[in-house]
Amino acid sequence: MDIYALVGLFVALILTGLIVVFNLMMRGRWPVFRHLPGYESVHADVGASVEAGTRVHMAFGEGQIIGVGTEAELAGLAALGKIAQAASISDRPPVATTSDGVTSLLAQDVMYSTYRQMRAEERFDHDLGRLAGLGPGGYTAGAMITPREERASATFLIGAMGAEAALIADTGGQRGSVVAAVTDPVGQAAVFATTDNPVLGEELFAAGAYLKVNSFHAASLQAQDVLRWITIAGILLGALGATFLGFFQ
Repeated sequence: MDIYALVGLFVALILTGLIVVFNLMMRGRWPVFRHLPGYESVHADVGASVEAGTRVHMAFGEGQIIGVGTEAELAGLAALGKIAQAASISDRPPVATTSDGVTSLLAQDVMYSTYRQMRAEERFDHDLGRLAGLGPGGYTAGAMITPREERASATFLIGAMGAEAALIADTGGQRGSVVAAVTDPVGQAAVFATTDNPVLGEELFAAGAYLKVNSFHAASLQAQDVLRWITIAGILLGALGATFLGFFQ
């Protein structure tokens, strides 16, 4: 085993240990994270849609579970479960659109599992997780008409999308609120210019922690913060050490 594999294994063990420790330390208390307006507006938007008898549209984009955008799709599915749970008292549950067949099946499974836990299986419909279209163009066309056809008052873009995210966000914004969290740099620039609540960069992967999916999501975010500080400290100590050694050479 080479040095890089050993370092990777060491970091993985530290991260796992930190997640377990932080999860045990919480004991029902949720940690306080920095202010992110995008995620903070999700709870209010879901509540407003329930009161108004409208839907929430979850747009997952063109990412694939097996392929490009896997991590973004997993973050979106975690968020979908929490949003479906919050909207379970409504007679118009969330609808999820995607360009990947496997992701649409997983979206259906997430919502079915949520409704089964809430003992409301009779309200589940397989069409709630749908394949809106293939490819960027096909998916964009399908996702753009979804808010109008489904009477959606809130649209959440979370996944792998490029510049077409601006079209989906603009259409959703005409009927209600929009929160956008996309991975593509071009897509991030587009939603930053067209939405009030963009979620940028790695903030997308904090969806589970901010939406309070479960304690392991919060513990994972705390563990990553600790590793960042350890990395920063290591870089600074290395720079200082090299500087002092340079004086004695």
